[in-house]
Amino acid sequence: MRDIDYGLREVRRGSCEPDRERAGLFTRFRCAPALKVTGNDLLSMVNADSGGRPAAPAGRRLRSTLVAAQLAVAVVLVVGASLLFNSFLRVTMVDPGFSPDGLTTFSMPLKRPGAPVDEQSWMAWDRLLSEVHTVAGGGEVAAASNLPFESPNWAPPILLPGEPQDFRREGVAGYVITPNFFEVARIPVRAGRAFAAADSAGAAPVAIVNEAFVRQHLRGTSPVGLTLRYRVDGDSLIGMTVVGVVGDVVQERAQEGARPAIYVPYSQTDWPMANVAIRGAPSLTTFAPDLRRAVAKFSPNVPLRSLRTMTSRISDVRTEPRFQMLLLATFASVALLLAAVGLYGSLAHAVRRRTREMGIRMALGAPRANIFRLVFRQGMMVTGTGLLAGVAAALGLARFVSSFLFGVGALAPASFALAIVVLTLAAALAIFVPARRATGVDVVQSLKSE
Repeated sequence: MRDIDYGLREVRRGSCEPDRERAGLFTRFRCAPALKVTGNDLLSMVNADSGGRPAAPAGRRLRSTLVAAQLAVAVVLVVGASLLFNSFLRVTMVDPGFSPDGLTTFSMPLKRPGAPVDEQSWMAWDRLLSEVHTVAGGGEVAAASNLPFESPNWAPPILLPGEPQDFRREGVAGYVITPNFFEVARIPVRAGRAFAAADSAGAAPVAIVNEAFVRQHLRGTSPVGLTLRYRVDGDSLIGMTVVGVVGDVVQERAQEGARPAIYVPYSQTDWPMANVAIRGAPSLTTFAPDLRRAVAKFSPNVPLRSLRTMTSRISDVRTEPRFQMLLLATFASVALLLAAVGLYGSLAHAVRRRTREMGIRMALGAPRANIFRLVFRQGMMVTGTGLLAGVAAALGLARFVSSFLFGVGALAPASFALAIVVLTLAAALAIFVPARRATGVDVVQSLKSE
């Protein structure tokens, strides 16, 4: 150490220049350590890691870039999960147009082996409903060609008064129902009347339309008393008098909205399958065996199908949007966790490599609060970069998500704000631990480290 101190004094006097010919061998050996010390850049010494190795800016930039990219991906996934969750909530809040609670449903083909050839389908419906009513324990029983929350498989070509015979109108859903179907399903009658027992096979053909039909095809004009025509067997036309208007019902999915629909009595058309709805039946565990035995008497070769509650039927229809929401939420959670762990790891690694720098700063009088802010600011800069990139990417991808949404825009500010808040809180928590650790650096030990 005395030789180094002497060398430093020689350096200050200018006598340690290596190119001076008068410098002796002894002087050169004394000045060598001093020249090495004075030749180092002070900033490089401060930024050197705890092992004395110079810092690698390229490595730090690469780690920061990767962490920012993780945060950006997490922002996109969190925004998408938030949008799908909001959309799913709106789907579940849509009024189905009827009361599904307490309804038990099943399907039954009526063109069964052994049935009389001349038997009308409505006669088979009557016998089936009679068997079901016997075992239903006093519950209300009704039937329809299709139930809510399933795709209607009849689209009658309806003609309004004055329309030519070759006119084609698409998108009208047709339903064949028993007279008490609206009452059992709790579908409100808005105008006119529901079907009655008098609307039998020999009576004048009648029909009921829904409110969507009135809005789209009649421009809000009351259709009660109006005569509609629909085409059967090629060019044959049948006239039907509209006797009522009922409320809109979800026909397949709430996201699609209600289509125009027309209802006709089961006794005035031929339909080979009945979807039965029972309100007030006992629980399925006790009711199902009796029901199957009763239907077996009616049709021993064709069992009933899809025996379930209406609420479970609705839940099945909502499986796809629920799965999409849960899948994206899972990916968002994993991405958020990986981004937080990556940010924590990057900052913890930086703190370990900069232990000497932290010790020198505190030895020179820097308060520990300043050290905390230094590390915290570095982490928040990476977080801010990732958030900005993620929001920009989410805005760019919004149009691809819009087709999966219902009742919420792809640019909903609340979803973006939620993603930013969640990511910021997670990043702040990840930054706090290494920043706190940086303030606990032992000054003496950091300066002694080689």
